[in-house]
Amino acid sequence: LYRVDGPISIYRRKPQDYIIDKFINETILLSTHVIYQSNWSYNYVKKLSSIDNEDNFSIINNSYLQSKKEFNHEKSKIRILISSWSKNWIKGFEIYQYIDFLLEEFKEIEIDFIGQSPINFRNINNLGVIEHYKLIKCYAKYDIYLTASLFDPCSNSLAEAKSNNCMIIARDNGGHKELINNLDIVFKNHKDLYYIFKNLSKHLELFLQGNKIIKKESKTSFESYLELINKLESSNFNLYLNNFLISF
Repeated sequence: LYRVDGPISIYRRKPQDYIIDKFINETILLSTHVIYQSNWSYNYVKKLSSIDNEDNFSIINNSYLQSKKEFNHEKSKIRILISSWSKNWIKGFEIYQYIDFLLEEFKEIEIDFIGQSPINFRNINNLGVIEHYKLIKCYAKYDIYLTASLFDPCSNSLAEAKSNNCMIIARDNGGHKELINNLDIVFKNHKDLYYIFKNLSKHLELFLQGNKIIKKESKTSFESYLELINKLESSNFNLYLNNFLISF
């Protein structure tokens, strides 16, 4: 049983990562069953590999169970969080640079950044790197989580923010759209972002109203994995959990 995180070469854009993707391809061919984190990941791996008519696979997204959160409607500013553990520009920093500029106009929006950045922000508050367990607690302080990363198969941070009841603004790329619902917002370019920010209070109000009635995720990723394992075992597959491989 093999869980794929990739393609790595598409995501990180480093020459040595093609070797990792070749290893991923060979491991897929040897596996009884393969788990992809998103349809996007499956389609790209298939493009870069020798897999043909593969039927022994499942797609299991990082799921979220939403927690309760009280929104402060009296606060003066809408609070947005952005995070990235890498300085790689493919994480969306050309968009974050534009957003930093937008804050000159949209004074009613406050944005914090957590992680590492190649940009010295002028208007975004850079809080630096913090431990992951502290980041988990931070999401609840924000109205919105924004991500502009490219080629991300299944963003852990996006799923974590969603579990903390944040509205999501996500770039229309990678597996982002597979993790969000129709109360969240996707954008393709700078123009989209400008109009999203211009109407942000309306978007947030619609999110808050709709979030009271939308059906919540009923199954966690762990439960989906366990269900798959039980299904494979009942089908008499020779399944060894100690051979459960995860690529990074």
